[in-house]
Amino acid sequence: MKGVMLAVLLVTALAQAVPSCSEGDRPSVVGWIASKRIEGGDSGGTYVITINQADYEVPLRFWMIVNVGDLVKYDKGDWTIVRKGG
Repeated sequence: MKGVMLAVLLVTALAQAVPSCSEGDRPSVVGWIASKRIEGGDSGGTYVITINQADYEVPLRFWMIVNVGDLVKYDKGDWTIVRKGG
């Protein structure tokens, strides 16, 4: 019985220590867009927004509808506009 309990504890500890590979497990982000840019050229580049002095790669569709000054949120794999700047 002690061996089973020890194995369960070890597996649980290992599961907590190993990071998940799922993009949806990234921490939530909420903040105002300070800048937006394309890195790597217009064709095939990556679309980047800056929030709280940190850069985030976003999908093209989201990058095209947001502007500097918008309040945005990233949660569970989705970017959303909380409030348009203005």
